[in-house]
Amino acid sequence: MTAAILLSKAGHAVTLLERFEQPQPLGAGLLIQPTGLRVLQRLGLHETALNLGARIAGIDGRSDLGHSVLDLRYGDLDARLHGLGLHRGALFTLLYERLKRAPATLTTGFDVTSIEGTTLSTNDGRKAGPFDLVLVCDGAHSHLRERLAPKHSAITYAWGCFWATLPDPERRFAGLLHQRFRGNRHMACCL
Repeated sequence: MTAAILLSKAGHAVTLLERFEQPQPLGAGLLIQPTGLRVLQRLGLHETALNLGARIAGIDGRSDLGHSVLDLRYGDLDARLHGLGLHRGALFTLLYERLKRAPATLTTGFDVTSIEGTTLSTNDGRKAGPFDLVLVCDGAHSHLRERLAPKHSAITYAWGCFWATLPDPERRFAGLLHQRFRGNRHMACCL
């Protein structure tokens, strides 16, 4: 959505093809880095995002034995820098509402499964294009990856992830992304 908004803002005719009938967020929280905050600023969404999220001063990563694995403080680079912990649904809503105001065309229920030149197709034979430029942003479960980059593949891991959004009334996790590692196969984060 961000690319569609910025390209349409720059005067380009933009068509966004969305797999879902009703666009929706997937996942829980995320950490927006300073560069991402600059993009939100360009979109006019920075202040609203700050009000919806939690300012993050750094990342504290430790092994299960308490040894520091990653100790990053944004302020060490520049006192004005920080991250933003934000629920994915909040970011999605900000971007989706901004997209609705952009001079871009949104087509939902269009699951692109093939691309020939700059024309995109679905399994049921619908087509879109041709376009001057195609950005493939269909995520981890891309239908196009094998066709466009056959030597690259997404790795499917045997383990997964559990997300939860929980209250923190004592603010024990405020201000930092806390990461704990046990080897290279187990990790827990609190944002």
